[in-house]
Amino acid sequence: MTERSSQLLVVIFAFVVGAFVGLHFGFGFGFRAGLRAARKRPSPLAGNVWLIGAAAMLLIAILSGTYTLYFLAASTKTEGVIVQVRESKGQQGDTLRHPVYCYRDSEGNEYTSTTNLSEGTPWEVGDKIAVRYLTGSPDTSRIDTLAHHWFLTLFGGGGGLIMGVIGGVLRWHYRAQVRKGEAKQVVDATAPRAGGVRVER
Repeated sequence: MTERSSQLLVVIFAFVVGAFVGLHFGFGFGFRAGLRAARKRPSPLAGNVWLIGAAAMLLIAILSGTYTLYFLAASTKTEGVIVQVRESKGQQGDTLRHPVYCYRDSEGNEYTSTTNLSEGTPWEVGDKIAVRYLTGSPDTSRIDTLAHHWFLTLFGGGGGLIMGVIGGVLRWHYRAQVRKGEAKQVVDATAPRAGGVRVER
């Protein structure tokens, strides 16, 4: 698998993970809680909570995407070298590898940085990598890959999309329950009476 294919898979993975997080929390808690509440008494609370969550996730995606566009426009590309690979354990017990890299700006000043994103690339000490740093603030840098630039944007977008759908379904269910209750009230109010006693249907 080529490096670009690996990066593309990580970006797709970010979107899928974000969608899964929204789906898991939505159907795992919000959807069932909303339906239980709706059976007892119609309430827009569950739908509103998930719509607010969706808005927050989408806001993260928008802010992250906006900053990434700014970063790409205001940065300079250079070559870096991996000087260390830090390993940590993930939540599933897998090993996460985070490269520490050095690079030089256009004036020859050397900087060292790292990344919190473990994209599955088999980093090795001595590997040369593409790096971008802010021209006006050369100590701020990113590894120049699709995953490192767009992971958070797609994660927030995927999660926000799914949570928005769930919130929309819950709101639709709430409105359907309200309309059903209103229709029942109209029927009860117009039901014929026999001897002054309302005939129940």
